[in-house]
Formats: sequence, structure tokens, C-alpha cells
Amino acid sequence: MMNIWALDKDESIKAVLLVLGDRLGIDHLQLSQRQDLDPRAVRLEKPGDPMICAYLYTYGQDEGRCGIHLEFPQFDESDISSSTDIHENVAINTLVDMLQVHFDLSDPSFVTTTATARQ
Repeated sequence: MMNIWALDKDESIKAVLLVLGDRLGIDHLQLSQRQDLDPRAVRLEKPGDPMICAYLYTYGQDEGRCGIHLEFPQFDESDISSSTDIHENVAINTLVDMLQVHFDLSDPSFVTTTATARQ
């Protein structure tokens, strides 16, 4: 289980992680073991599939918004790179929806819990 307050990160990214943990479920989030140099950024991985990840950051964004790079693995095994879908100044509700799709969090119990939490 991730202790967000124990992370050596800026308060702005911790606030985003708190909302994501609440809305997506803390068990659906896994911090990457790769080092992120900026204290206002984290990389999240899909548990069990670290090639599907998302780089979140608050630097250079409007207050209360964040940037996100949705990273996808290439399906051609000879190509070791990945493709990235970049979004800037994303509102938190949009971010939650994007991550739900990106990490394929379509479990029916998850949807019910999330819908109830939004009301």
C-alpha cells in the first residue's frame, strides 16, 4: 500500500495522488521504480504490466491541474520504444477518466464505487 504523505514529493503532486487514490482506489495505483527527478512528478504503472504507465506532473500547469503522458508499449517486438500521448492542463475529473481507460479499470465493482464517490 502506498503512503502518499511519506513520498519525497511536492504537495501539489501529493494532492493529485490523494484524489486519484480516493477515486480510482489505492490498489489500482503503483508507483514506478524508475526515478523521477522532479519533485512535482510521478510515474504510475499498471500493476502487473509496467510497460503501460502514465507520467503525471504539476510543473508548468495551471493551479489545480496537471500534465500527463500516457505511455503505451509498442506491439512490434523488434521496437523497444513506446508511444506517448501527451496532455497539458488536465482537470482532475478528466484525469481520473483518462487513467481509468488507460489502465483498463473497468471492473463493475470499481465503476459502482467510483460513481457513488462522485455523487
